[in-house]
Amino acid sequence: MEDREQQREELLVMDSIFGHDGLFTSDDKQMSGMISVSPELQRPLLVKPPEPDKEPLSVSALPPICIEFTLPEQYPLEAPPTNRVTCSWLTPTQMLKIWRHLVTLWEQGQGNTVLYEYTEFLRNDSIAFLGLEHELDVSFFVDRARTAAAAAAAGPPSPAAGSSPPRSLNRRASVEQLRARYRLTLPASASVHRLLETHQRQAEAAEFGRRRFPCKVCGEERAGSDCVRLTRCGHVYCRDCLTAYYTVLIRDGEVQNLRCPEDQCPEQATPKEVRDLVGDDLFERYDTILLRTSLSAMTDVVTCPRAHCQKPVVLDPGDSLGRCAHCDHTFCAICQNAYHGNNPCAVKSGERLELVRQYRVAGAGERADLERRYGRRQLQRLVEEVDSAAWMSDHSERCPRCRTPIEKIDGCNKMSCTKCGTLFCWLCNARLPRENPYTHFNVPGSKCFNQLFAGVVDGALLDEELGALAFDELGEEEDLPMGFFL
Repeated sequence: MEDREQQREELLVMDSIFGHDGLFTSDDKQMSGMISVSPELQRPLLVKPPEPDKEPLSVSALPPICIEFTLPEQYPLEAPPTNRVTCSWLTPTQMLKIWRHLVTLWEQGQGNTVLYEYTEFLRNDSIAFLGLEHELDVSFFVDRARTAAAAAAAGPPSPAAGSSPPRSLNRRASVEQLRARYRLTLPASASVHRLLETHQRQAEAAEFGRRRFPCKVCGEERAGSDCVRLTRCGHVYCRDCLTAYYTVLIRDGEVQNLRCPEDQCPEQATPKEVRDLVGDDLFERYDTILLRTSLSAMTDVVTCPRAHCQKPVVLDPGDSLGRCAHCDHTFCAICQNAYHGNNPCAVKSGERLELVRQYRVAGAGERADLERRYGRRQLQRLVEEVDSAAWMSDHSERCPRCRTPIEKIDGCNKMSCTKCGTLFCWLCNARLPRENPYTHFNVPGSKCFNQLFAGVVDGALLDEELGALAFDELGEEEDLPMGFFL
């Protein structure tokens, strides 16, 4: 009874010291529990990679070493705890050494309780005890996995009658004996290197959440739990600023430009970081636009032009015919319109100027692609029409009534439309009264005042127009008075 009371008291003390950190759990009815402690490293530990061509992994935190214990009735005076050592990154030999040392700790304690000593040993002394101060070699697990894979591929052996079991079977039996005798749990043959790498990232994330950082956008100092450190460049921003920044870019369709906001930093955010920041709905838009952009760079894959479909369509080599397997729509893969056979693609009115510009600056290969798509004759006609429209825009004015282009060759600025006969001003495009069109140029203060002959340099033409003006205003039988000026 005295031993049981001492055991309950020890479990209660251990739970009060380590229970809140999850390092110790116990069951006082069964007099059992678990100690789970991560060794503290004085310096980063190098882990050899499973492949020789990869860089070693540097870790500053290790997964815990666990001791499952049961306290017998004779503990602590006459018997040690019954222990089971488990660890994902230690070899069976290393765990066996720890198990034996736990027994030694009880023997050195001369019948005292030892659970606290177990915890301190795992935390402070286990790395030095195993000689792992500088490097951790996990090649055992890689070799073990390869051996198991090779044995599975070869199949079970077929020994001759009377022969002894193969050495591999003897080794397997010895391992099972170790399990039963020392209650050891051997690590699985999964990638221990990957396990250590994942634990290192989790430890760094926990440490990041406990610190405070100044946001590089808003300048406020925030707790690490409210910040994001971009994986590819390591720059830190508050979650609110980075979320707002990426939200605007995605809504504007700039999915190829989700880079770090730091000036001169070319690194892009990872898809996981984007999803965590903007949520599932906006990430779906980001993913859709990114997929569409990627497909557009593939010459043999296009997107179905129907708005309700938008599924990828694989083209046959050298063929512009697209058949959507999802909605059965048949279309031209070049212009995205209904399939038109061998006829050239139609040119939309809003694309004429840009198409002519591309055709003029294109090299031989690009020009051949454009001619294959739109036809050489159609492109040449477009060039002529664009040139003609540009010349007319620079050298003509449109009639204010019927919008017919009117070219001025010579004469004054009073114009007459050749189509509808409307009189108008060449300078301001205003319509002029037919009974006396020249009064428009005699209104003081208007921008066309005294501008009837603006731009006219030929003296003979000027005299002719002056004579016509005098005849219209003074009559046929009156003389032009001296000093008449327009």
